[in-house]
Amino acid sequence: MNENFGTCKECKKKNTSLKWCQSCNAKRLESEFPNWTSGNNELDEFLKKTQLTARCWQEVFEWIPCSNIIEMEYIGKGGYGTVYKSKWLDGCIIKWMHKEKMWKRWGTEYVALKTLDEGFSHLMHELKALHRFIKFNSNGFECYGVTQDPDTHKYMIVTDYYKGDLRNIHSANLVHRDFHSGNVLVDGITCISDLGLSRDIETLRLSADVNGVMPYVAPEVLRRNPYTKAADVYSFGIIMWEFTSYQLPFSERPHDINLAIEICDGLRPLPVKGTPPCYIELMQQCWDSNPEKRPTADQIANILQTWFDCSDEYIHLQFKTSDEVMQERPLPNSYIHPSAVFTSRRLPTVSTFPTIPIDGNYQTRQFDLALPDEGDRY
Repeated sequence: MNENFGTCKECKKKNTSLKWCQSCNAKRLESEFPNWTSGNNELDEFLKKTQLTARCWQEVFEWIPCSNIIEMEYIGKGGYGTVYKSKWLDGCIIKWMHKEKMWKRWGTEYVALKTLDEGFSHLMHELKALHRFIKFNSNGFECYGVTQDPDTHKYMIVTDYYKGDLRNIHSANLVHRDFHSGNVLVDGITCISDLGLSRDIETLRLSADVNGVMPYVAPEVLRRNPYTKAADVYSFGIIMWEFTSYQLPFSERPHDINLAIEICDGLRPLPVKGTPPCYIELMQQCWDSNPEKRPTADQIANILQTWFDCSDEYIHLQFKTSDEVMQERPLPNSYIHPSAVFTSRRLPTVSTFPTIPIDGNYQTRQFDLALPDEGDRY
């Protein structure tokens, strides 16, 4: 934040954002600490820290009384939590009104509420990931803080009803790690939700545990290599296929170790008849087996913007022809195999140890071994 936002009317120091003085507003927020508590010391300390260090109103996370949340509507349940749509009566803080000596708030607004099934530590991780995201993308989306379900007493993260895009996530040096169509919200605009498994890319290491929805997980991740931004791009490629096929990827078969092995060996969904060649080219670049050959989120956004602007007549003709073909195409089979799982979970992984090569090409295989019980050994 190196822009010039003028000076504070009271302390005469430079504002850290539009109509926001970090020094003065930190004192005002601190004076209100005795008036609220979440009932959990660790959560309280985190919320207080965001308020004391906020350089703009977007970085303020509040404790929001459940009495201020109305009209809660169930949206859906994923592998790690449940999401609701609701209204926040007061709305978020925007600025301090010097004459009235009170906070100006947005007023009633739609928000998303998310409960987490993984416990308090998972809640704290997601809150910290969201705060880091906002510090790098203050104009991307808002997380307003935390409330509590009055019936279950579960904590609920309160965010804008929409989240950011993949460019914003990656620019914060985060990787999503659970990017699939269930985390894409479409309601007038299209945005990515659920940063619950996201991590700072600098902290990622080799791991025996891989979580996600198998068809969207990059082969190198299934081989237990660290998640990278390129792994998120792989997931985007699979979502691109889903948008044109109107089907869930690999829905007709079990999401088991055999599918994981085949994905590592190069299995991908077949492009649907009528898909524009330029679309197929980008999609296949995104799911390339070599992470270094995949485009970045910025490059993808630039390509999509070119398509949207219709600045290339040849590209425009491809999409026009595709629309005509797609209108004549029958609806696909909607069968989903009982063992095809489209919620996030712990996944089987593929061993990186190769079998003995026969023709010079290495293959990866994993075998499940069962040890006998103590009584069966003799």
